[in-house]
Amino acid sequence: MANFEIDINYQLEYVAFLDVLGFREMVFSDSTENRSKLKTYYSVIDYFRDAMKQIPEKSEIKFMAISDSIILSMPVLGDKDFEQLKHFCIAIGLLQSHLAMDNIWLRGAVTRGKVVHRPEEVFI
Repeated sequence: MANFEIDINYQLEYVAFLDVLGFREMVFSDSTENRSKLKTYYSVIDYFRDAMKQIPEKSEIKFMAISDSIILSMPVLGDKDFEQLKHFCIAIGLLQSHLAMDNIWLRGAVTRGKVVHRPEEVFI
């Protein structure tokens, strides 16, 4: 096994792990409805990622989508802790509502803890 020098820099963050319900059917089904839902899913994900960068209170949100998993995280700032959490939850709600309008449903959880990000390797 290769020995790599890896810089592990933990940060305190809010993290949401979301799962897309019915994703397998969207991918493996030949139905027009499921193909349309899959295209909508990817469109909403792209839109959401770009839109969050434009909103100052939400621009710190890191976003990663891998298959049927969506991971959002946002640094915890001690003096603005509640405000950060509020904006983080609003962002999650916006994503959920955009997908729900097209009958794409999410489940998941939000937590707070130490996180390491290595986005170039799609690693969290």
